[in-house]
Amino acid sequence: MKEQGNPFEGFASRPIKPEGGEVETSVAEQHEDFSSREKQAISMGQRLGYLMKQPEFKEGLKATARTAANIGISVADMFPGVGDAVSWLADLSKFSKTTDIFTPDVSKTVAVGSEALEFASLGFLPTHAIESSMQAVKDAPRMKAAWDTFRKVMTAEKLDYDNSPELKEAISVFE
Repeated sequence: MKEQGNPFEGFASRPIKPEGGEVETSVAEQHEDFSSREKQAISMGQRLGYLMKQPEFKEGLKATARTAANIGISVADMFPGVGDAVSWLADLSKFSKTTDIFTPDVSKTVAVGSEALEFASLGFLPTHAIESSMQAVKDAPRMKAAWDTFRKVMTAEKLDYDNSPELKEAISVFE
């Protein structure tokens, strides 16, 4: 993964282009009448927008949603009858490339093979947990990458303050 610099370094002084195309004012100047909390919300919105454009974050969000859905299916699969139907529907989705959303990294052989245990146990064995576990192992690095990206983007403001010469000078007065 290529290391990127801080995308928000000095964002408050970054000029905004108005509709005319000429650079006139910065974000902070345009919002002088806003409170500190409102300025922080603008910054948060910019950070979230940037975050949603990051492919590793989007992939991690999908992996997190998929893991939550698989946990739900596995819990439902503990109840014979109702859980079997849900588990079978999830397994049927494997046979279509557009609907294979629950366990895309698990082979069809494993999915169908684990359902054979369902018949042998008369529906009392939560076999979807096998597929869910295998998928969770593949999704764990994706979720970690998304978390790392989230932390990096959301702590960028702190990095701005840590690298600020004015702040360092003010701190040195008290040392």
